[in-house]
Amino acid sequence: MARVRDFANTQRCEEASADLQRLHAQAPDDARLLVLMGQCEIQRHRYAEAVQLLDAAAQLDFDQPHLPLYQGIARYHLGEFDAAREALARVRAQNLARAELQLYSGLLLLQSAESRDAALRLEQARRVDPDAVEPVASYYSGLAWAAIAERERAAQAFERVIREAPDTRWSRAAERALERTRLTPWYELSAGYEYDDNVVLRGGGLPLAGEIASQGDTRFSWSAVVGRELLRNEGWSLGAAASYLGTSHDTLHAFSVQVPRASVWLDRRLGKHGTARVQYDMDYSFVGGDPFRIHQRVTPSYYHRWLGGSTSRVFVSGERSNYFVSSNDVPTTARDESSARNRDSWSLRGGFEHEGELEGGLRYTAGYAAEYLSARGSEYSFVGHGVRAGMRAPIGWGFEIDLGGGYTYRSYRHGSTFGISDSGVRDVVRGGDRTDNSWRMDAAIVYPVRSWLELSARYGHWNNRSNVEAFDYRRETVGMFITVRSSASHVQTGSGLR
Repeated sequence: MARVRDFANTQRCEEASADLQRLHAQAPDDARLLVLMGQCEIQRHRYAEAVQLLDAAAQLDFDQPHLPLYQGIARYHLGEFDAAREALARVRAQNLARAELQLYSGLLLLQSAESRDAALRLEQARRVDPDAVEPVASYYSGLAWAAIAERERAAQAFERVIREAPDTRWSRAAERALERTRLTPWYELSAGYEYDDNVVLRGGGLPLAGEIASQGDTRFSWSAVVGRELLRNEGWSLGAAASYLGTSHDTLHAFSVQVPRASVWLDRRLGKHGTARVQYDMDYSFVGGDPFRIHQRVTPSYYHRWLGGSTSRVFVSGERSNYFVSSNDVPTTARDESSARNRDSWSLRGGFEHEGELEGGLRYTAGYAAEYLSARGSEYSFVGHGVRAGMRAPIGWGFEIDLGGGYTYRSYRHGSTFGISDSGVRDVVRGGDRTDNSWRMDAAIVYPVRSWLELSARYGHWNNRSNVEAFDYRRETVGMFITVRSSASHVQTGSGLR
């Protein structure tokens, strides 16, 4: 039993597994053994199984040492916060000086938005036994200090995590939190050269216009983003960002694009883990050097940061687009194509997103969105649904793989005015009103040279399957890029600029 207890207390439960099973078979009603087995299930992150074992031990011997501590820890991770508080209160009544007691008491205070008391309790946990509770105690104490605008104390806690637990998910999360605490400007610059095999989005079987020599081209692509949180107090923050995205084609100059964009957002903290945001975005795009579109968007959203470090977002956005170009009427038809193809529109979008990081450095994201778009002309109004997912993970030798993909279904409200036929009258449409099934996949091999510099080889594939031939196309891109960023740039996911 002493050997098994030593393994459990030194985080070596896998080595004790066979002994635990053998001893439990010999003495199924041994409360001490059940507590050790529950402790090991906590180490394996199997909290429901731990609760069953610990509750069984409590029925046999309610006064087992450390039993309520482990019950409180397991129930905390199951989200049973009231039961966790009750269990930890029994530990305090036993006058046990355990760092884990201070840690989980602090986390429960943080969950209740009692940020100052939480920070003090978490700092106390670190002083009692740093080996038992770090870097978790320092990371969450930093969050607690930041929640009450104690920026200097928050920065000290995050810097301690970065210094004492380098190259872990805790240090990466602390780096992002530290930048948010400092209110420093952030930026990201990216540039590269790529080949696009279908710049003109040519549909299958359709001829190229006479003035276009080829549908494929090479181009220089770039993006620049800069932003800053302008104001923050205990409950509110205000930020702004600007970006400039563009392409310059080697041959098809009429398809070169420039898009300057600006954003401003206002955040309101809701409890410890929630943030409500209202954001306004505007971009003014140019194609071939001529004004093409002005687009505006207002997005109310709610962010929830979970205790494991992941973040969820739900949002609704209202958008307005006005185009400076129009489609010419086709004189050989009885329809008014120019009016039907007017793209000026408003739309509503809503959905949710979730992102986080797993052990081993794998970062992931997933989301769903629905959209209703009403255009002034009949051609472009639709109802759509889409899902997307992505991940980035190390693959060895300093390289990382970045994968993303998504699917969007759009059901258009009218038949299409686009088509080809000998008479110029009949639309080439397979079925009734236009429907699109759009698939997209992106892949990149990334080499982070420094924390602020990375090189990448990128591949993109788009497949828009439509029952209207003009919109039934495939597209592939491949290129090499270099990216320079501040350590905070990837934190500003709410800016809508990336």
